[in-house]
Amino acid sequence: MDKKQVIMIAKKHGLNVNENTIDFNESGLDFQVVFASDEQGQKADSN
Repeated sequence: MDKKQVIMIAKKHGLNVNENTIDFNESGLDFQVVFASDEQGQKADSN
């Protein structure tokens, strides 16, 4: 998954993610976590 995919998925769920704040955490073997802030600076995470 890349930043563009994260933005598209977030938009489908009504989230406007700031691309510059996307941070991937790939520490798990079978999952991926993405941390980001929205355009108003609110933090959100998804796994």
